[in-house]
Amino acid sequence: MAEVKEKSSSGFFSKTVQKRATRAKEKLLQNLGKADKTTDEAFETYVSNFNKQQSAANRLHKEIKKYAQALKVLEGTSKSLHETLADVHEPEWVEHNTLVSAVHSTTLLWDHFLTALNDQAVDPLNKYQSNFTDIRAKIDKRERKRLDYDNARHYYDSLINAKKRDESKLQKAAAQLTDAKTMYDELNNELSEELPSLYDSRVRTIISFYEAIYKTEYSFYQQLEKMNEDLYDAMEKLAVEDSRGTYFSRRSITPSITSSLPPSPGGIDLSPEKDMKTHSVEPYKTNGETSESEDKGKMRQPKNESKRESLVEEVTAALAASNGTKFDAPEADSEPNERKETADNEQQQVKGETEVKKQKEAEKEMQRQRRLEEQKREEEKKRREEQKGKEEEERLKEEERRKKEDVERKTKEEKEHSAKTTEQDKHSSPAEDPDAPPNFLYKVTASHPYDGEDEDELTFETGETIYVIEYDDPEEQDEGWLMGINKSNRKKGVFPENFTRKV
Repeated sequence: MAEVKEKSSSGFFSKTVQKRATRAKEKLLQNLGKADKTTDEAFETYVSNFNKQQSAANRLHKEIKKYAQALKVLEGTSKSLHETLADVHEPEWVEHNTLVSAVHSTTLLWDHFLTALNDQAVDPLNKYQSNFTDIRAKIDKRERKRLDYDNARHYYDSLINAKKRDESKLQKAAAQLTDAKTMYDELNNELSEELPSLYDSRVRTIISFYEAIYKTEYSFYQQLEKMNEDLYDAMEKLAVEDSRGTYFSRRSITPSITSSLPPSPGGIDLSPEKDMKTHSVEPYKTNGETSESEDKGKMRQPKNESKRESLVEEVTAALAASNGTKFDAPEADSEPNERKETADNEQQQVKGETEVKKQKEAEKEMQRQRRLEEQKREEEKKRREEQKGKEEEERLKEEERRKKEDVERKTKEEKEHSAKTTEQDKHSSPAEDPDAPPNFLYKVTASHPYDGEDEDELTFETGETIYVIEYDDPEEQDEGWLMGINKSNRKKGVFPENFTRKV
């Protein structure tokens, strides 16, 4: 059993190799021009269209994949940006929830956009492109069957033309030729129907593909525009609140002051925050004077706050005098100054808010003025263009009218000149030419000889004079022919006008 399978496999392999060798030999002979080739011009046109169609589909597939990958990257950066904007926007600021919801909305928008693009554009394009694989396989198979058919045909022809025929080989070759032709015709006919149908479907496919892209992008950017408008309005509200000073930092009205008094010579703590205790005050003389503490000896502990402050002032004044500086005693009551400073701060804040509002109103007014000026410039430009168009139209009409008048004037002058000439010819005096017949129109001189072919035609030589007269019946006059009387023989007849010239 295994030997049978092995023999069958080896036989199939050798048969396949033999077929490929036969086809390669046949193709080589056809390329070298030593063997004729079965051709089908209509089918070759179908294949050419198929190749162009497949190339266009491959390009579209490549670009839509790159586009989808770029959108994926843009989706990630857009989400990250909106998350950062929401984090930087402080929670106590107005419309903070708008920025937080924008993060969620952005995620939903991108997910919907990418899903719609994949379902409506990418997947249909993949399905459309899969048709080319099957058709390409059939075209290659048809080419192989054509080579088999041509090889069988050439082999059969060689047996027919052989000097000594072998009927058994001839019958076998005829059967092989019939089988090869049948298989080739079946594939050829099948592809001749499928290729034009596939080529005609490209228009519908491209329309659906373009519509899917444009529709999904339009829907996505329309919703994104609405979300951006909401975010812009939120920033406008935040700007208004900021101009009102809603988020200004709260500053301390009375700053803390650290005392910088030098240490007293006797080690006395001069700080007003602590209660003073009894100290032995050493005599302190300045410019030969004796301080009050020296006269009294030891200073007693103050009974109240006023005595303590008085002592601090006296000691501080003495220290300042020793350093050559002027001492300004502090005011007894600092509470009114604090209230005054608070009122000044509030007034400055109100004044600042008023200035900001005035500045914003001034900017709005300037913007409005600029818009009005731009609108006026546009209207003026449009008016000038309309005026220019009207002037150009009037100019063209005037030129046309002048041309028409010139043509009419020239025509009128030519008619008057012609009528005048005809009238002069009609009224030519017989005395000027006594041989002229009465009522002749004008005279012509023969520029070429003419031999009349019919009885009613004149015969004349070069230089002879002919009197042109009117036809007896004007309807008999042919174009290019005149009626006249030859002056030399007084014969009347018709003659060609182009053989004469007017005198």
